[in-house]
Amino acid sequence: MIEIEYRIKFEDILETKSLGKVSLRKEEEMNYWMCSECNYVLEAETPPEVCPGCHGKCLFTNVTCYIPECGGPDHLDRKLVAQRVRESKGKIK
Repeated sequence: MIEIEYRIKFEDILETKSLGKVSLRKEEEMNYWMCSECNYVLEAETPPEVCPGCHGKCLFTNVTCYIPECGGPDHLDRKLVAQRVRESKGKIK
């Protein structure tokens, strides 16, 4: 019975969302992105096509914090950034 009630409520939320009445996610959810080549970090919804730091077409890693220990959403995960920097120093260029 609880599962049925849950499913009905969830279907109502999806229907309401599709009508544009409710947003289950922030409109502009900002993330922190780190360049795989020069370690440049920027805040944006999505990673850029070209890195503002090295001006190359690089891969970007999401280094946004998602746990309370580093401040939760809207914060940079400094441990993850430090780990990526250590990894990049080990790369052969």
